[in-house]
Amino acid sequence: TATVGASIGLFSEVDVGMGCWINDYPSGCSTNHDCISDDIAYLFAMFPAAFTLLALITNNLLVYHAIRKTFRDTDKFVETERQQREKVQRRE
Repeated sequence: TATVGASIGLFSEVDVGMGCWINDYPSGCSTNHDCISDDIAYLFAMFPAAFTLLALITNNLLVYHAIRKTFRDTDKFVETERQQREKVQRRE
């Protein structure tokens, strides 16, 4: 985003303070209320952050389900082995 912002003159070096680094674009837009800096800020910051959060939640759920499936499969295997041992012990 830094390269794109610098190439189109997006950054405002005056009045950054605690605000957003994308400020007053295009220059002088605050007087006629046609600023698009909020839209650009959402594009560069909010959408990637939201995607990252959703990807994190999705990946955690996938890992959880994979581990649960492994535990269930292991329990089935252990139960089958126990039943086979009991059969063998009864025959002896």
